[in-house]
Amino acid sequence: NQSVLNIDLREARDEKGRIPTAFTSFMISMRYLALLFVTMVVCAASFYVGLILLAAVVLREIYSLTKNDSSSDYNAAIMTTD
Repeated sequence: NQSVLNIDLREARDEKGRIPTAFTSFMISMRYLALLFVTMVVCAASFYVGLILLAAVVLREIYSLTKNDSSSDYNAAIMTTD
């Protein structure tokens, strides 16, 4: 997971004493584990249903990542041309 490498230990702590990037990385990991658990339960119930649901989740994640990457690239391009 790339988010672990993005944790800045010198980052200011929030009001609860957490490093915001570390908390974000933790939540990404928890979501990943939850998806794995749900996939295992569904696969145990029906192999083909599990494959279809897993493919849908993977496609949604890829879409959201490419959407976020393209918007950040667009913002970076705007910032460098100004």
